Amino acid sequence: MTRLATRYLVLTFASFDALHPSVTSPQSYVPHIRRAATRSCTSSSSSEDTLLVIVIRTKTKDTRLPWSTTTTGNTSQPSTSCSSSSASASASSPRPSSYVWSILQPLLSVCYSTATRVFIEHEQCTRRVHVVVEEMRGISFCLPNPSQDDGSEPNWVDKCDIEPTPMEQDLRDHLGSDHAEREDYYPVVALGGTFDHLHAGHKILLTLAASLTLRKLIVGVTDTQLLTTKKYHQFLEPIEQRIQTTRDFLEWVRPGIEHHIVPIQDPYGPTATEADIQAIVVSEETRAGGQAVNKKRLEASFNELDIWIIELMEDEPEASKNVSKGPKVEVECKMGSTAIRKWLSEKAGQTKT
Repeated sequence: MTRLATRYLVLTFASFDALHPSVTSPQSYVPHIRRAATRSCTSSSSSEDTLLVIVIRTKTKDTRLPWSTTTTGNTSQPSTSCSSSSASASASSPRPSSYVWSILQPLLSVCYSTATRVFIEHEQCTRRVHVVVEEMRGISFCLPNPSQDDGSEPNWVDKCDIEPTPMEQDLRDHLGSDHAEREDYYPVVALGGTFDHLHAGHKILLTLAASLTLRKLIVGVTDTQLLTTKKYHQFLEPIEQRIQTTRDFLEWVRPGIEHHIVPIQDPYGPTATEADIQAIVVSEETRAGGQAVNKKRLEASFNELDIWIIELMEDEPEASKNVSKGPKVEVECKMGSTAIRKWLSEKAGQTKT
C-alpha cells in the first residue's frame, strides 16, 4: 500500500477577526496557496497519493468562539472523540449570529477555489486539498520547520505570516456590536448530499456545518440506488467509500465532536426521525430541500430547523463586485462531482472530449 504524502501550507493570521476579507485582503495569501498547489501538482507523487493541507493558524485565541480549547496533538492520524452530553436546544432558542459564518465562508471559498484552479490548470482533477482552521479543529498541528523547495520530497511544510490590511474600522463594529460575547451554537446540526469524489464544494459545506455544532454532526450520504440517473454513474464511488472519505475529512477539520454519518434512501434521512436536531446546512441549489425537511418535521411534531445556506464558491471577493457569478460557476462546473466523473470517463476512454 502506497503511503500518503502530506504537504502542509501554514498561513498564520494575527487573529480570528483578521481572517475576514475586509481585514486581510485575500490577495495577501492567494499567491502562497497557488505556489503550494503548483508545487503539489508538479511533485513526483500521483494525485491519489498526495494531500495538500492548508492550515489556517491564528496568533491569538478568541474567547468568543464556541470551540474547545486548543491542545497539542499528533497530525499524522486525526482521531474522533464523542461527547456524552445529551443536551438539546429548544425550538425557541435564538439563532446564533452569523459572525463566525461570515468569516469562514469567504475564507474557505478563496482557499479552495484558488487551489482548485491550479489543479484544473494542471489537469489533475482528483488531486486533494484540505483547508483546516486550527482553532476550530481544537488540536494544534505539530509540524517541523519549513522544507527546502525540492519537488522530489514526499512530505514538506511551508509557513507564511499573513499581515492584515490596514483599516480604520474595527471588524466587530463592521459586523455589529452583538459579537462581543461568546457565541452559542447548536448541540446537533445536520446536512446531506452525495459526497461523491469529495471536492471543494463538499468540503466547504462540511466545514461550515461542523463549525456550527458543539456536540454532534449528522451527515446523510445518498445511497447508490438513488443515483442511477446521475451522469457517468458507472464512475460513482461506492457508498462505503463515500462515507469513509467524508468521515476522514471531518476527522481533520473537527475531531472533537461526534460524526454520525449514515446512508439515506430518501431526501430526509435522520432529520425526519430524530427530534434532537436544531439546524440544517444546505447549498443554494438545495434550499428547497431544507424547507421540505421542516415541513416533514412539523408533521412529526418536531421543532423546525434553522436553515443555513452556503453560497457557491468564488475565486476572490473583489472579483464579484465587477462581474457576475461566472467564476463561481466555472470552478464548480469543472470540479464538481459530475465533472470529475466525466474526467475519469474520458481518462478511461469511454467519453469523447
